[in-house]
Amino acid sequence: DAASKAGSLQMFDTYAAEVLGILKSRDELLAGESGENAQTLDDVMQVLLELRKEARANKDFATSDKIRDLLLQKGIEVKDTKEGATWSKKKA
Repeated sequence: DAASKAGSLQMFDTYAAEVLGILKSRDELLAGESGENAQTLDDVMQVLLELRKEARANKDFATSDKIRDLLLQKGIEVKDTKEGATWSKKKA
């Protein structure tokens, strides 16, 4: 099931990053930092994505688009999927 797969992926990420040292953790890859700063960025992004989701639900597409565009200007891409919005750092 999905929860089991997510748990397995998290375990692999942790093992590869912390034990083997061959991969950076998700937060390090996305934020370019580790620790508290990466978690803070992820927390802020979740708030922004929730605000954008609410704007879309209220058919306030101007606000939704503005949030997406402002994030893109800062190097963060927002992608809408069937499961909800995701974000990643824009590739250079």
